[in-house]
Amino acid sequence: TWAAWALVALHVILHEYATVTLASNGHHALHFEVSHHPKVWRLMGLLGNAASGMNIWCWTSGHNLGHHQFTNIEPDDVDISAEGIVRYSQFQPLHLWNRFQSLYVPIIYFLTTWLLRVISWLPLVTGNRGPTITVNALPATTAPWSHWVAQVLLPLVWICHGFVIPFLFLPTNMALFYIIAHELVASMIVALVFQPAHVHGDTRVYACNEGGSEDQPGRKRGLPPVKQNWFALQFQVTREWKVDWFQCLFHAFGNSGLHCQLGHHLFPGVHPSHLPGLRPILHKHAKKHNLPVFFAPSWWAAIVDHVQYLHKLSHVPQA
Repeated sequence: TWAAWALVALHVILHEYATVTLASNGHHALHFEVSHHPKVWRLMGLLGNAASGMNIWCWTSGHNLGHHQFTNIEPDDVDISAEGIVRYSQFQPLHLWNRFQSLYVPIIYFLTTWLLRVISWLPLVTGNRGPTITVNALPATTAPWSHWVAQVLLPLVWICHGFVIPFLFLPTNMALFYIIAHELVASMIVALVFQPAHVHGDTRVYACNEGGSEDQPGRKRGLPPVKQNWFALQFQVTREWKVDWFQCLFHAFGNSGLHCQLGHHLFPGVHPSHLPGLRPILHKHAKKHNLPVFFAPSWWAAIVDHVQYLHKLSHVPQA
């Protein structure tokens, strides 16, 4: 009946709230925003692991050491290194399939949570640690207990609450609806919080300039080398937005403080509740030192600009 389906939909919303909130707090904890005490941030990271199904240690290595240190720099920033599948800058090559990215990117965004899980677990499965992921190099004798709990026990917890329990208590069609709806909503929220912050109409994607080698992968694809320092780079590649009704609607789903993306990147150890207070200070500093500030009037405006920019890149030739 409609009442049963409405109740299932309500449970999807509540499950979404719990899952994304725990995963978001795990993100904050692994930036040491919540506590600098190892037992506290490890525990919160493990809760995020259980909620999201990701290997939180491998993900943290790629996120903290890759995305935050090499923002919009190929190939170390895993958030924009799509290996040509998605074109994020006019400096990247325009492949034939990129002409249709306006059609298939939404599908990729709806699969974001699964892609993140694959990225976080792949190094342990293949043994290929890549440019930034080294967590699986820990020998068994020195690895902390949380390392093994995250790799063995918590994936089973995620499988239990994400798949087993719905099929135990719901008819098959409702269980499938529950699981698919939960994953689609979580994926879209994650994608639309992180991607518009660094991929927009004024974005830049760079190649690592280490040693000035022309053989560097990013240089081979025609990307310009990084010429500014890390602090100035964050102003060049990061966008923020003003809180609006649309963000307030989804605020409970993990988007706490991340609209202040510049402050989060420059001071990743600062709790999100303090980031709005940092914003005017950073904007004043940018004006003083002639640094760009990319600011959207709302989260919705940032999303629209992100979509329009991806559509533009589907036909603009390589610069």
